[in-house]
Amino acid sequence: MEQGKFWIAIGDLHESAKNIARIPDADHAEGIIVTGDLTNAGDNQTADRILEQIAEVNPTLYVLFGNMDKKGVQSLLQDKNVSIHARGTRLNQSIGLAGVGASLPTPFGTPSEVSDETLADWLQQAVSEVEHLPRTILATHNPPLNTVTDRLSNGSHVGSRKLREYIEASQPDVVVTGHIHEAVGEERIGASKVINPGPLQTGGYTLIRQNGDGELHAELHRLGN
Repeated sequence: MEQGKFWIAIGDLHESAKNIARIPDADHAEGIIVTGDLTNAGDNQTADRILEQIAEVNPTLYVLFGNMDKKGVQSLLQDKNVSIHARGTRLNQSIGLAGVGASLPTPFGTPSEVSDETLADWLQQAVSEVEHLPRTILATHNPPLNTVTDRLSNGSHVGSRKLREYIEASQPDVVVTGHIHEAVGEERIGASKVINPGPLQTGGYTLIRQNGDGELHAELHRLGN
């Protein structure tokens, strides 16, 4: 691992976090960012078990709920003081982390679905708390519209227009997202690096580094078999 501080972002755990122990140097990261879907509409006990699996490797957690997580999961995250939903969190003197959980409506009627306007309201609440800092990481469960990170296998794009508009206008350094399992990839929206590593079970994760120059660099990684 290169010199400097680093964070690891994972998502779409769906009741299995065992691969966290296989991520190189995960125990030395400044923290683990989780972009949602801890459960498959499971209960709080299931979500708590997943959180404990991650915390055994690294106890510093920054967690969102996803569309497959019931409302009680968000209450659990708040009670455990690990929720970053609709919040801005200061990671260090120069980096702010803003989080937005849940997803847009899906054809499946999953537990935590909201309108794009609600996502925008939560986003504004989160970024308002860290916009004074020079560097920003945006963690969202739902990806932004019209990127490799929101493309279904049939080619349709199902991301959030409001999230994309914010990224275009404000240019956060890094955007880590998930939700669309097959949309693994990374691209830029202007200067913003947008990454969907896919489900943790399939080995995807994002490495976010802050080097000596203070800049943030994010890369998509995949565990070997």
